[in-house]
Amino acid sequence: NLTTKAAEPWRKPSMFELQAALQDLAGRGSSSSASSSSSSSCGSCSSDGTPSSPSYSVSDSSQHSSSTAVRAVADGTVAAAAATEAADTLAVVFLVDGSGSVGEEDFSCMTEFLETAGQAVAAVPNSKVSIVQFSNDTRVEVPLGAWQKAVFEAGIKNMVRMNGGTNIATAVAKAGSLFKACSSCGPSTRRVLVLLTDGRIDSYQAREAGQMVAQLADEQANVGLWAFGVGRGVDAPELMRIIEGPGAGAKGLGQERYVELCVRDDAPW
Repeated sequence: NLTTKAAEPWRKPSMFELQAALQDLAGRGSSSSASSSSSSSCGSCSSDGTPSSPSYSVSDSSQHSSSTAVRAVADGTVAAAAATEAADTLAVVFLVDGSGSVGEEDFSCMTEFLETAGQAVAAVPNSKVSIVQFSNDTRVEVPLGAWQKAVFEAGIKNMVRMNGGTNIATAVAKAGSLFKACSSCGPSTRRVLVLLTDGRIDSYQAREAGQMVAQLADEQANVGLWAFGVGRGVDAPELMRIIEGPGAGAKGLGQERYVELCVRDDAPW
């Protein structure tokens, strides 16, 4: 029934589900810890809007880095400790679909999400963040660097939808070049790509995107991908296949790393 189809509500995650996903992609604990750390509300921000460091579990990688630094100081290796502290713990590139199949409402949903997600990333010590819009080509809206509230929000506010096609492979390649150019991103740095898209691409584009994901994972250490579905008729299975890549390394992670950000089944008109 066409009328019923058009009236179906958008499927969106609850605030708890969204916070849990952000906690997970930022490497700050499991879903159970999200209820005790509400970074998206920025309740513990400093005066300039920068979120203060959250409490970490013992298993958290950032906690491990700090413990390593303390032991190094105790052993007298101050220089090594300083190097550990200075190294980036997390680098995140948000890839925003600006193609013609993404409507204005969908685009607004993505930009609203970016504000919350940027604060979640900023709460991780020594983290970097970037925003790249893509269609047939790419455009860097916020260069990869430490989160600065004014710069990040200006980048979001000034984004103009590019229109055109949906070249996810080009977007992934661009993110890879940003990671490679990051001088403070070492082997232990977690490199995370967050794909915001409807995933509506043909089989050739999907295969090309998967191959680019695999190539990036082969060339650089600690690469992980997440996908947030946005819009009507989102091709969730294809997005899951893309973020897993053609290799076996990430098999089974697609469902764990795919989130319906604001999705509605395509009305047949």
